[in-house]
Parts: sequence; structure tokens; C-alpha cells
Amino acid sequence: MSKDEIKALTVDYAWGCGINPNIALAQINRESRFNPGANGSSGEKGIAQFMPGTWVRFGYGDFNNAYDPNYALDAWCAYMQWLLNRYGYNYEKALQGYNGGEGNVDRGTVSSGARTYAREVLAAAGSDASGENWPTDVPVAQTNPPLPPPQETNWMPFAIIGGLALLLIFAISD
Repeated sequence: MSKDEIKALTVDYAWGCGINPNIALAQINRESRFNPGANGSSGEKGIAQFMPGTWVRFGYGDFNNAYDPNYALDAWCAYMQWLLNRYGYNYEKALQGYNGGEGNVDRGTVSSGARTYAREVLAAAGSDASGENWPTDVPVAQTNPPLPPPQETNWMPFAIIGGLALLLIFAISD
């Protein structure tokens, strides 16, 4: 698969999973320069540079599947969506978690390397930490609109109504 094909595939996956494609391109470029056979010095594999433990959580099958761009981008989507949901769709924190581990983001112990990684990916994407700037000139095979950030549902009114309905049913049945 050529570098241009991997770029187009990256954009397709990003659109499909509601992630800013500019950030996706900048991140995958930073991780591997779009080289599916890339190996990191700490055991990372593939275009998204997965570590074995992260692959177990978000990848599919054997860790060598990380060398397949489709498997890698599917796992990348799952992990980035998970991170974005965890951090309220804050791309800066999600990227810090991707590079330096979500535990460090949670504890406020993000390394300078992970902070630099997030800043540089966002700068390369031409986007701020909110990820509001979407691509206008990237050729894509599909043109799905971006998904909005997930909204939290306030379940309390539903629980109250359900409880009152049950009380009413019991009262009527007596």
C-alpha cells in the first residue's frame, strides 16, 4: 500500500469514527510517517505505533496485525474515541494519553515528551485543542460528516418517572 493510499485510508477511518481528519493525518505521520512496517524503539508496531498492552485492549487478533493498516487504523479509531470520550473531546489530553498513557493524564503526571507530542500534532494539523478545524482540501473516498462529541444523558428524571410509575401500578393493583 502506497503512502498516499494510507493517507486516504487514514482520512476515511477518521471520518468514519468522528475524529478530526487533520489531527489523524498529523498523528499517523508523527507516529510512523505512514509506514505500515514501522517499529518503535520500545516495541511499538505499525502505522499507529501500538504497544502490546494497548493492542490487547483495542486491537484485533495477534499483535502482528498492527502492521496491517486496516487493523491498525481500526484499533487507532477505537483507542482515540475512547480517549476523546474520557477527556471530554479534548484533543490535547487525548493525544497526551495516546503518547504517554492515560494514567499519567489522569494523575496530572504527563511527561514533557507527551505534552510536546500533543502540541506538535495539533500544530501540524493546524488545529487547536478543541479540534474544531476540519479539513477542506484533503481528498477522501467517502464524505461522511463528522460525528458530534458524545452527549451525556441525565438519567435521573427517567429513574424518578419509572419509580413513580411502579408505585402507581402497585397502588392500583391493591
